[in-house]
Amino acid sequence: MKIEGGTLKSLLLVVLILVCYSYNIEAQKTFTKLKRAIKKPDKVVILDLSNQQLSSFNIDERQFANLRELDLSDNLLSDFPVCILDLNELEVLKLNRTGISNIPKDIEKLNNLKELWLKSNLIEDFPDEIKYLTKLEKMVIMDNPFSPEVIDKIKCLVPRDCQIFHHHEFYEAPPNKCLGDSLTIMKN
Repeated sequence: MKIEGGTLKSLLLVVLILVCYSYNIEAQKTFTKLKRAIKKPDKVVILDLSNQQLSSFNIDERQFANLRELDLSDNLLSDFPVCILDLNELEVLKLNRTGISNIPKDIEKLNNLKELWLKSNLIEDFPDEIKYLTKLEKMVIMDNPFSPEVIDKIKCLVPRDCQIFHHHEFYEAPPNKCLGDSLTIMKN
């Protein structure tokens, strides 16, 4: 089959338009300003409010029913924003470098959470309720003042297939990780 030069250009133009349209649809789902997100809450899938000098965060979870990813990294929160706990569909939560020092026991409400990013905070312990985050696949907890006992506790509580990143090491727990078996440690 032979394609004429004009036909090829037209075909390439159609493909380019489709790619741009697809990109635009995805971009509409990601919001970086809370004021814009509040105006179109049903369109918000990803809310990236990182590095915006926020000292608090409060939203009405009923508005953001489609929110799957929330990034509040590099803000001065100090306390875990409890409104997050009502975001039932949330899959990715990033609270890196926020200054938070504790994780509430109600963390178990985030039962769809797949990724939890808490890098470079002041967290010393985790509540036992993280064991209810059964869909958790990745947990980034580097640069927090955890004792070795807390790290062992976390490894015992999270789902078996969850990857834990701590002190630039990647932990993958064997099936019987809390029955005295050793842990497999792999460098990043």
